Amino acid sequence: MKKKLPFLEGAPVRDSKRFPVLFRKINLLLLSVVVLAGCKKITEEPGLIGICPIVVSTVPTNGATAVSLNSIVTATFNVVMDSSTINSNTFTLKQGNTPIAGLVTYFGMSAIFTPAANFLPNTTYTGTITTGARDRARNALKENYVWSFTTGTAPDTIPPKVILTDPTNGETNVAV
Repeated sequence: MKKKLPFLEGAPVRDSKRFPVLFRKINLLLLSVVVLAGCKKITEEPGLIGICPIVVSTVPTNGATAVSLNSIVTATFNVVMDSSTINSNTFTLKQGNTPIAGLVTYFGMSAIFTPAANFLPNTTYTGTITTGARDRARNALKENYVWSFTTGTAPDTIPPKVILTDPTNGETNVAV
């Protein structure tokens, strides 16, 4: 007894021998689209591994104004990146054409730029994450990610306050 496929019921498939050929052609077409639209590969190797890395958010956001003069700048990715590729060559901050000195670190899924000095007031800065930043599968960003923000007139003097912890203070039987 032949098994019926519910998604093919009523479909105009006349030649059951042609279905696997058609299916392979569709898969080949989809694979071609994925390969052509794939990540920028650092090494030539067949196929793609994982998801192309992209910057999903920045702090300050693109176009932000009145940014505090003592801010740090972060870029968060959609995948875990190779931390050795997140450095002062792949994460830069400039005021016009002038590079801003600072320390670049990577934690979790975020690249962090800590400026060596406070930003200037009422000044536009441009951040760039280059295609040299790669994920753990060696996939690079398809293109440089660039955003800008403008500072305000004063540093942020409000101290941070912890509002939530996980696990909560004094919680017992916490999973390792």
